[in-house]
Amino acid sequence: DVVALVRHAIEPQNMLVPFRDEVEERFAVWLSKMQKEGKTFTPAQIDWLTLIKDHIATSLEITKADLDLPPLVQHGGLASVYQVFGEGYEKILIDLQRELATV
Repeated sequence: DVVALVRHAIEPQNMLVPFRDEVEERFAVWLSKMQKEGKTFTPAQIDWLTLIKDHIATSLEITKADLDLPPLVQHGGLASVYQVFGEGYEKILIDLQRELATV
């Protein structure tokens, strides 16, 4: 996990934690925050949020173009994300990017 190694090299006092684990924890916190704010997600939205989270965990970012590349395109790509989230899909991408990929 390159991100964790770089962080540890910069600040050796920090624990060496795999980036994927950090993303998982941040995702759970974000979902909880959304729930407290009264935002609920459909099962299809949760599926996409999980796919986006997994992409961020491996690529450190997500862009609109990423949605039409494997493996996300196999789940319907940008058209599916738009169908599931509507015009708010870009805000979801930005929010998850900011919340999950802060290094």
